[in-house]
Amino acid sequence: MNIEHLSSIFISSIHKGEETVKNKDDLVTLINNYPLVKILEDANKITEDDKLKLIQLVEVEITYVKEKSASLSKDHEPWLYEKKKEMESNKQPWSFWERYKVHLKYEKLSYSVIKNIDEETDEILDFCGNPAKKGRWRKKGLVVGHVQSGKTTNYSGLINKGIDTGYKIFIIFAGLTNTLRNQTQERIENSVVGISSFREDVEGVGKIKDLKDIPNMLTGYVSDFNIKTSKTIINLNSGKYIFVLKKNVSTINSLVRWIKKSHPTQSIISPLMLIDDEADNASINTSSKPDQITKINAGIRKILALFDKAAYIGYTATPFANIFIDHESDESLREAERLSEDLFPSNFIVTLAAPNNYCGSRRFFSDINSSDSLNECVTIVDDYTDIIDLKHKKDIAETLDVLPDSLYHAIRIFVLFCTVQKLRGSDNKNMSMMINVSRFNDVQLAVQNLVLEYRDKLLNSLAVSDKKNQHILDLKSSFENSFQRGSGENEFDVYIEPETPYHQSLKNQGIDCSFDDIYKHLYKTVKSISVKLINNKSDDRLDYNNRTEFQKVIAIGGLALSRGLTLEGLAVTYLLRNAGAYDTLMQMARWFGYRPNYERLTRLYLPEISKNHYVSVHEAIEELRTELKDMMLMNKTPLEFGLRVRNSETGIKITAANKSKTGVVIEYAKHFQFKLIQGHILHTDENIRRANWEKTIGFIKKLGNSKELKNKIWNANGETVFRFLKSLSMSEFHPDLGRGTFGDNSQSLIEEYIFDRLNTELSEWDVVLPQNGRKLLKEFLPNTKNKICLNVRDTAEPNRNGFFTVTSRGAVASSDDIEIGLDKKILLDKIEEAKAENKDQKYHKNKLVSEVRGKPLLIIHLIACSAAKKTNNPVEIDGFSGTDFRFYSSISILLNKTDQDPHPHSYKINKVMQLLGQTEDEIFAEEDEDSLD
Repeated sequence: MNIEHLSSIFISSIHKGEETVKNKDDLVTLINNYPLVKILEDANKITEDDKLKLIQLVEVEITYVKEKSASLSKDHEPWLYEKKKEMESNKQPWSFWERYKVHLKYEKLSYSVIKNIDEETDEILDFCGNPAKKGRWRKKGLVVGHVQSGKTTNYSGLINKGIDTGYKIFIIFAGLTNTLRNQTQERIENSVVGISSFREDVEGVGKIKDLKDIPNMLTGYVSDFNIKTSKTIINLNSGKYIFVLKKNVSTINSLVRWIKKSHPTQSIISPLMLIDDEADNASINTSSKPDQITKINAGIRKILALFDKAAYIGYTATPFANIFIDHESDESLREAERLSEDLFPSNFIVTLAAPNNYCGSRRFFSDINSSDSLNECVTIVDDYTDIIDLKHKKDIAETLDVLPDSLYHAIRIFVLFCTVQKLRGSDNKNMSMMINVSRFNDVQLAVQNLVLEYRDKLLNSLAVSDKKNQHILDLKSSFENSFQRGSGENEFDVYIEPETPYHQSLKNQGIDCSFDDIYKHLYKTVKSISVKLINNKSDDRLDYNNRTEFQKVIAIGGLALSRGLTLEGLAVTYLLRNAGAYDTLMQMARWFGYRPNYERLTRLYLPEISKNHYVSVHEAIEELRTELKDMMLMNKTPLEFGLRVRNSETGIKITAANKSKTGVVIEYAKHFQFKLIQGHILHTDENIRRANWEKTIGFIKKLGNSKELKNKIWNANGETVFRFLKSLSMSEFHPDLGRGTFGDNSQSLIEEYIFDRLNTELSEWDVVLPQNGRKLLKEFLPNTKNKICLNVRDTAEPNRNGFFTVTSRGAVASSDDIEIGLDKKILLDKIEEAKAENKDQKYHKNKLVSEVRGKPLLIIHLIACSAAKKTNNPVEIDGFSGTDFRFYSSISILLNKTDQDPHPHSYKINKVMQLLGQTEDEIFAEEDEDSLD
């Protein structure tokens, strides 16, 4: 059986939705249990190595979403569900959305991802408001995605659904540059309208189905809204219209004047959907005077004010500036907010989930090695300072006559990458390299000329075919040091297609060929590479739509490459930029995104200071995303929940000073001494539940024999306990225990605290396993003849989709669990002494127990959970109990006294948090539910 053919069967069935794959475990289970695979196994026609290869071939071609999006709304009036039922009863099709779904299938998005986009856009559309609702209304929201993660795909779906449900006018603000506006125009033509204004031909969704009543595009690929358009009088109350605009003052003012001129005596009743892409850039009111508004912010407000019904949806991956909007600085602005004149996302916030194959900051900059880490793809460069310093002036363009050696090496790596992709049978795709070393157009032009000169030198050397030529030797050195199998820390997983002469098994991944094999293809590769300057002064353009002539392009630029622009097939990035703020730095990360089947061939070259910034910013932005999820978990709106952003220890700012002028800096260091941290929020996912259980049983086995027969008690060293804690998958929403969206290998607050003290107060632990439960299993505990006893918790309640709370009071431990293994008389004497000293004041049992124990305590909980019953009916918990594995494991931690101050973190808090009157202690405090009277 041909493994490649078999993989295509799986890929097709998953894309069509015939098989559901939510994660890699699902994929492995599907392949292992597939009837045809079992038949081949029985006939000895497929090996374990074949199955591993099959899994890899399928996984690189499918996408699944690890987490669900999270959302929060205020004053929400659900309408979409009833609208769907009405459309279904009237046999009214979702014409535009269904056509777009087919288009996404052609773009090779899997069924599960399309389903996720369907659910997300349904939710956002419902929040936007019913276009049929009468009267004057406004809705304002924010959608937080990831850099290069598919935000345009999401809002394209939203527009298509908006057309189907009655929205008539669509205005998309697409960044500050012509390049980005042009690209967005092209994407909207491709994904919504189906007709190209550049080629004057059918494209994208138009090739799938020709629909009637297609919206009129009032902007084109090469033409933003302008004076010529303004001379045409159009009644926006009749028909459907789409504008894709650059976020520019004159463009916005022209549109406002044109709308007023076209409707001098009538209001505009056609519902408006205004999408503000890169909503943190230029849209924020950054005026230093409280009674004035910046022009772009004012212009967007003016557009919204012209329509009776309007939904404003900001999209961004870096929402720092948005949360620092001063929406309540005085009573007049408070009233403006009530009338929806401000752009603060007062009605809803949605955080989009990233699919499994998204290559983001966690994978590039996590300081912990993991199976999906791309740390090895990052190279620190240090040979640039005498050539293009990070703080260079514009006039260096006049004397720039050479590039850093590291940049020449990066160019060679791109040449080799393109050649490797050809050998792997993957050259039917666009391939790009990005060079972003200066914000000055003149310097960018000088760099382009030097890159062109080097490309021509490589081409001439390859044409002569002299393998002793220095340029050829340099190519060989770059290949052997960065691509060839067995090259130490730079070893990469590369699979070459079997129909090529360089096939090798999955078991020995790598490029198992010599430079001589690569060499004969290099001339054609270099000849096909174009070098383009992408800025507002250049006529070069990135045209990725010609699917018969795939591009190999080196794109050189600054601002135009730093915000929103998508470089297809981006494999090599060379960055020398001195960004001053989180959002600016993150938006330069064009290398984030999707790299199907070549993610480990990507290369990122940047200075060490930039890498340190990225590590710090990664932590801050993921913590903010967790903050937003906490806000949603507490069912609070942005006006009721103060937000904070961690300041970087590298000195980089959160956002520009004029965008965060209302923020106040606080210092916070969290203490855990005498705290009982209980793992009371658990996963409903059976795979996660089973994995945690098996890791817990494995940990108990390593501990050896217990010191007590009934309740189990052990001594353990801190490193063993710490490794166990790191191995568990805790809810990202869990205070202190949750790792948020940092990923499985980052540290929670409690893990960070423990790690800092492993060699001091937390070097030795007590570990206990309460065995006084009332549910007996057939299974035996390791190292004992005792059967496992489960504590029963029958008061579980839903926490959010995918999680539940063990008890309504946020606990998992029994009241006397922390006393296991202690001398009861000593503890009682300690309690009586505390009562005598404190009299009517509260005293803390946790503190007393911890003082008697003298060591930190880890409690292992093996439990059986069932849903709480209210009015004789069990509470419904989505996914609860799973299929056949209904046991749960969790932990509690009681920490003893520490003489070591916790590591402080600096935060900037927004105006809401300040106006709510929260002190630092109140912002971070948790209720101590274990204090006793």
